[in-house]
Amino acid sequence: MSRSHSLLLAACGGVVAVVLAGASAVQAAPVNFSDTFSGPTGSSASYGGTPDTIGNGWVIPSSSQSSTWQITDTPFSGGALDAQQIGTFGNNVPAPMVNPGAETPATGFNISVDVATPVAAMTGDYPGLVFNYQNANNYDYVRIITATDGQIQMFTVVSGTTSYLSNSSGTLASSLAVNTMYQFTATANGAGSFSFSLSTTGSSPTTLMTASATNSQFTSGIGGIGEAGNDYYSNFSDTYTPVPEPATLGLVMAGGMGLLLLKRRQA
Repeated sequence: MSRSHSLLLAACGGVVAVVLAGASAVQAAPVNFSDTFSGPTGSSASYGGTPDTIGNGWVIPSSSQSSTWQITDTPFSGGALDAQQIGTFGNNVPAPMVNPGAETPATGFNISVDVATPVAAMTGDYPGLVFNYQNANNYDYVRIITATDGQIQMFTVVSGTTSYLSNSSGTLASSLAVNTMYQFTATANGAGSFSFSLSTTGSSPTTLMTASATNSQFTSGIGGIGEAGNDYYSNFSDTYTPVPEPATLGLVMAGGMGLLLLKRRQA
């Protein structure tokens, strides 16, 4: 092999290594989407399937159910999202509000939101999170029952049919305090494995209950909020690791093969 060919091969290998390393770096870099729902006060939206006036890209999917979402500073002076149910909802069917900026890939994600309820009763208040959202009839959903002996429950909605999935490892000792924020978290621990927790907020949070579930129906989608009552939300956060698109990986491999073919032709 000539010296020029050796240099060409080394260069090709270096380019391929750099490209592959770049693709790996894209996959490994975590991304965070967040929203504090801090204003402007009075911004509102209802079902319609288009970005709403709440801002930051939130979408309320079209549905036969109806719901209104509004930014409020009462009873929270810093601002919060007030989700108000209008009409009749099934106990296991939430009114979702999702955001394309909140991805939920199979490689893992962590979604959290602060929630508060004005009513501690068992019926009517089920604040929750939506993830792996495909459309209004296909997604995963996890909720809190806020009263004494309340649980964390996960459901999957497939073609409009809801199935219960979660395995609660604890229940509430007492009803959640009204108009008090708690942090609710959903975590994907790899494809199809999920864990959930409800805790107090602040610098030294206390975990109140946890749950887990497995489900491989959906491997990716977008995240958001699921509401089946009249609750408040603040400090939504989604941290996830993007997956390189197949087309991107194909270009990387094609580029590497092209360089090797070029080397062989010049050998």
